[in-house]
Amino acid sequence: MIQVGDFKLYNASAGAGKTYTLVRNLLIILLQNSRDNWFEYILAITFTNKAANEMKERILLNLKELADPTKKQNDYIQGIAKDTKLSIDEIQQKAHRILTSILHNYSKFSISTIDKFNLRLIKSFAQDLGLSMSFDVEMDVKTLIEEAVNLVYSKIGKDEELTESILDMSLSNMEEDASWNIRYSLKKLAENLASDIHLEELSKMNMLGLQDFDKFRLQLANRQKELYEDYHTIYLAFNELLKSHNLSVDDFPQKSRGIGGFFNKFNKYKDKKIVNLNSYSQKTLDGEYNEKHPLIVPVIGELNVLYQAVTQLNQKNILYNALQKNIQALSLNNEIRKALEEIKKENNLLLINEFNTLISEHIQNQPSPFIYEKIGSKFKHYFIDEFQDTSTLQWKNMYPLIENAYAQNDTIMLVGDVKQSIYRWRGGNPNLMINIKEQIPSIKIENLDTNWRSYENIILFNNSLYQSISKNLSSNSHQAIYQAGSNQLTNPKKGGYVLVEFLEETAEKKMNEVHLDRVLETVERIKKDGFLYSDIAILVRKNDKGTLVAEHLAKANIPIISNEALLLKNAAVIQFIECLLQIAHQPLNKQQIAKSFLLAYQMNLLQQVDFTELISDAIQDSPESFLIVYQRLGYDLRFLFDENLSLYDLIEQLLNIFPFESSTDAYRIAFLDEVLSFTSKNETTIANFLAHWNIKKEKLSLQTPKGVDALQIMTIHKSKGLEFPVVIYPFIEDKINYNSDIWIPLEKEEDQPFESFYVTITSDLKIIENREIKTIIEEENHLNELDNLNVLYVATTRAKEQLYLFANLPKDNGKEEKPAINSWLYKFVREQQPKNESNRFELFGEAIRVSGQEEILKEGIDIPYYQQNWTNHLAISTNSEKTKQERERTAFANAIHSILSKIFLQEDAEKAIEVEMHSTLLNKEEKTKVEKLIYQIINHPQLAEFYNNPKSVILNERDFIAEDGQIFRADRVVIHQKNLSIIDYKTGSPQLKHQSQIDHYANFFNQLGYTSIKKILVYIDSQGQTISIDEVN
Repeated sequence: MIQVGDFKLYNASAGAGKTYTLVRNLLIILLQNSRDNWFEYILAITFTNKAANEMKERILLNLKELADPTKKQNDYIQGIAKDTKLSIDEIQQKAHRILTSILHNYSKFSISTIDKFNLRLIKSFAQDLGLSMSFDVEMDVKTLIEEAVNLVYSKIGKDEELTESILDMSLSNMEEDASWNIRYSLKKLAENLASDIHLEELSKMNMLGLQDFDKFRLQLANRQKELYEDYHTIYLAFNELLKSHNLSVDDFPQKSRGIGGFFNKFNKYKDKKIVNLNSYSQKTLDGEYNEKHPLIVPVIGELNVLYQAVTQLNQKNILYNALQKNIQALSLNNEIRKALEEIKKENNLLLINEFNTLISEHIQNQPSPFIYEKIGSKFKHYFIDEFQDTSTLQWKNMYPLIENAYAQNDTIMLVGDVKQSIYRWRGGNPNLMINIKEQIPSIKIENLDTNWRSYENIILFNNSLYQSISKNLSSNSHQAIYQAGSNQLTNPKKGGYVLVEFLEETAEKKMNEVHLDRVLETVERIKKDGFLYSDIAILVRKNDKGTLVAEHLAKANIPIISNEALLLKNAAVIQFIECLLQIAHQPLNKQQIAKSFLLAYQMNLLQQVDFTELISDAIQDSPESFLIVYQRLGYDLRFLFDENLSLYDLIEQLLNIFPFESSTDAYRIAFLDEVLSFTSKNETTIANFLAHWNIKKEKLSLQTPKGVDALQIMTIHKSKGLEFPVVIYPFIEDKINYNSDIWIPLEKEEDQPFESFYVTITSDLKIIENREIKTIIEEENHLNELDNLNVLYVATTRAKEQLYLFANLPKDNGKEEKPAINSWLYKFVREQQPKNESNRFELFGEAIRVSGQEEILKEGIDIPYYQQNWTNHLAISTNSEKTKQERERTAFANAIHSILSKIFLQEDAEKAIEVEMHSTLLNKEEKTKVEKLIYQIINHPQLAEFYNNPKSVILNERDFIAEDGQIFRADRVVIHQKNLSIIDYKTGSPQLKHQSQIDHYANFFNQLGYTSIKKILVYIDSQGQTISIDEVN
């Protein structure tokens, strides 16, 4: 149990109850404090929205249980009573009060993702960071990168330097037998480099242009040219040495295949491939042939000197080759990043992956009290979940707050497991947890050593597997983590079953087919044993394998839930709507017209028809023919070409006019949500939306439904934190990648603009002697091994009762030269069952169900799709024309207020007006009037100073709480140095109550210490034509 003032790390292996432990400790702190609102002083951080919501839900449910007077004998409340030293009655009363306080002040219940907390920080420091207060956060980095690549490519033929760079890279690719079309590889590189682990290095290149990269490339080419001359000099020296001793190449062991052949390769040497010694040449230099070849003895010493000179040249050549390989790609990536900045600036966007860098650059050195003041909170207790997935920048940014908390004897609790660190590609740094004791010597580390998830045999298998298999890791510290963390204690649940089988392809079946058939057989047998389909999860490394499994099982009529099945784009109803939008955009697109009828028939929207005649009639030379055919079938689609209809209304009408089945409701609602999101931020033409949809549709999907008897297929990364009665993991191979990309430091040289560079670890680079680079390569290789083993660990520890592992049979009985997970697994099972001559290993238990069958409880409710065309609602009768005018005036005033609430500086006006115009129901004339009025206000001589000073602190529509608990909201508060100005917008004529109201606001700020206060009322006349300013004394 954690105590107030503790700084503790819980090392929690899979199934050890880390969330339970975190929530329990948090509740104990709440219960022991005298204040019911103490939750406001707790910050709990996790890494996904799902995890944050689950933690909130767990806390609220536990408080509800603790407050329940019927559960006094509950083991949980008894344990809490023991740890808090409170009576059961005290706990129940306190829990009820805490629960009530949370529900009344839910916004202060600070359990969130690290990104949401960072966003809160950034918004508080927006002006210090030079950000517009109305910026939008873009979660979909890949979509923006796609736009940036398109923007770069749009400059081909216009920007000569850029055009030449793209052509050069295309030609280089062709010379290396790679694709000339570099667009895809550039996009993938930009996506890979978007992680915050690269942003610090990339930011150093911000001011560089294509010419800087080209200059560096020429420098390297010139240095390499000098190297080739030096190689040739060694060749000449070797031949001069032979001549001076009357020797020839034939006098050496192996003649031209020996040391002589080695040096002769440097005659006119211009090869990027490094020349290495063979065994004969090495033995010659070592003097092992001296007795058999006495003539060469006098030159052995000088040959060694020449060889050392070659070695030194090789070291430079290896480095130059590595640097040259990525220059063109990095130079174009730099242009893509600049294009990305253009898009962000134009659309007032901030990428979610930039949060950590922004905070690091501008906030991290601020004193903690100042940060607290900005975000309006003072946390006393910190809980950080999934600590192993924290990135270096995230930890660096959080550390000042945590360091301050520790200095003030506050509580810090970290929870994690290095063995489950599988997000390094996204910035997660397991070394933070590995080395935490070095950074914070006083931290207490506690191991949660019991696995409460799995049955006994699953636990024993995993203990045994990772104790053994971890010995293959090159890093001693990584080995030690697995050795120490693979001794989990079992819980009372006995039984369980583990099968490991190695598969090989046959003449009739390729490897994938063998795996797929084995998975299907296993699923069918498990079902016969009494398990439900919903008990089974099939885990895969990548989505493409999941798609193969889904298609194979679907053919056998097995109900499945997978990412692929839940994608919106795969629903016929969405394909149909997309098809009709394509026709609206290109009315004579015959392929889309034909497709629309086929999809309509597939969804039972058409009766039995003659498709040949139908399509023939519809694909005439005018759009009317298409409309006439649909009208003949009972569907009036003339609105499809109505230019006055907004995109959202158009799609909504399409969804209303056809009698789609209720099973499509979720897809239709999700699609409309995406349309609404798009229309609120973009120019809403059909062409723009179709371009947007073409990018987004590959990943937009429904949430995984609960309470459905269907087998789940997901990636191992998605399965993290979940558990299933039965887990099947096929396609196991996973060769360790020792050729990843790294940043290496460069020596400072004149006219060289780079401090570091992005290179690929090649076999040559691995033999480089530069100690710093060598250390970076070794560390990267160690982490790659750990990554792969961690993925296996996450997969095998999801199982509660049964585990099935299907791996590729390794070549040569697992003695492959390149390490791979299937080889390591094979060696382990052979050690476990040395007499087993088959490739099927039933390691623990029997394949029988030992658990009782649980009822499937459907969570939530089905919300049917129900929409009516909003224009139908305009038929509601009104009492009088006066009422209608009042509504119009209210809508007008609301629009003005809404826009002004989004404007912090004058430059925000255009964007704020655009956003509001997308959602308002005002007519065109009123919209023009609104825009004119907004600019009158922000440019007014008496008001302009409050809209054009970026150094001012601006609070729009912000709630303030007076000492008596009364809440009020001022339209605009501007703080500049010690001066404070309150601006309130009013529609209509001046009234005394307006002055009283703004006086009340001023009194509040006066009590906070502000003495120089301006009170300004801005009146907009009832016709919305003019404004007047009233400065209250």
